[in-house]
Amino acid sequence: MDHGKDMKWVKVYSAIGIQEANIIKGLLEANGIRCYVKENAASTMNYPLAESQVDIPIFTLDKDEFTAKELLRKEVIIETEET
Repeated sequence: MDHGKDMKWVKVYSAIGIQEANIIKGLLEANGIRCYVKENAASTMNYPLAESQVDIPIFTLDKDEFTAKELLRKEVIIETEET
């Protein structure tokens, strides 16, 4: 995915583990919101306890930030972080 210089990406959610991150990513993409998941080495470990404690940030383009956060509030019933 192009993370070009002309695009500004903002964090809209911190998932707990790669499974939740993939679910959130799928929800956003299914609603036409371009996003990416910033994985780290710990998020790909095969240790369920370790993986469940890893925060994985999810980013959208700044133009989609409000829409993404509103969707997450409605569908995931969470309070997204205010930036």
